[in-house]
Amino acid sequence: DGVASLASLILFRGDLVTVMFDGTNWLAFYLIQAPIFSVNDADFTLANSASAQPYLLAANDVLTLAVGLYEFESFVQIEAMGGTTRTTSWCLGGTAVLTDIQYTSLVQTGAALSLGTTSSVKTTQTAAATAVNTTVATAAMSLRINNGIVRVGTAGTIIPQITWSADPTGTPVCKKNSYFRCSKIGPAAIISGGEWA
Repeated sequence: DGVASLASLILFRGDLVTVMFDGTNWLAFYLIQAPIFSVNDADFTLANSASAQPYLLAANDVLTLAVGLYEFESFVQIEAMGGTTRTTSWCLGGTAVLTDIQYTSLVQTGAALSLGTTSSVKTTQTAAATAVNTTVATAAMSLRINNGIVRVGTAGTIIPQITWSADPTGTPVCKKNSYFRCSKIGPAAIISGGEWA
């Protein structure tokens, strides 16, 4: 009888699935969550500062997230920094209350678009600014955030940011195609999906 009669037979609706009964069969409709992302479409100059700052263009640097469990990743490429010795930290600022977070960072420093002179890998379990590399004074860096998972306990905004331990000098430029991406996995309390036993 069409959509109107099916709509009246919805028995369960969650973040990821709607279950219906059509009088003969159980029907499950799984929702595919589209990725949530922001990617820089041009280079832009970062502040020459040791304060936290977004590395996404201003029109798309604040993301509002509902309560839930999310996976995330990011890539940041910065060039034209000066020779000041410093570390780089990554964090998620904003108003959302994050009840749990973990990610792995991979950092390469050296000349732009060249093999790195230093690299580091680190696992972090806080949204606060945390150093992701050892002290360097190189002109360029690439930062990759992998395997990120975060539980949002109270809806609000997140702002992917970097912080240097000292003003890097030079004219730091965040490069085109730096990005942040996340996808909702399910409700904040979810711990598995599929036929686990």
